[in-house]
Amino acid sequence: MAHQTMSAVAVQSRIDVECEKYTKRIDSGELTLSHAHTVLTNSDAYNMDLFKIAGLAKAFACFQCSAD
Repeated sequence: MAHQTMSAVAVQSRIDVECEKYTKRIDSGELTLSHAHTVLTNSDAYNMDLFKIAGLAKAFACFQCSAD
C-alpha cells in the first residue's frame, strides 16, 4: 500500500514554481515550443524530476491549448 507523503496543495505549489520558470523561458524565446516538446518526450535524457516535467507540461499547455 502506498502512503501519501505530500499534499496535493504542496505538489501543485511546486509544479507552479516550475511552470513559472518555463513560462518565462518560452515567453522570452529562450525555449521554443518545439524544444519544450522534445524535452517532455525525452525527460529521462534531461534528468528531470516530476515537478519539472509537470511544470514544463503545464507551461507548454498554456501556450498550445485554448480554453475551449
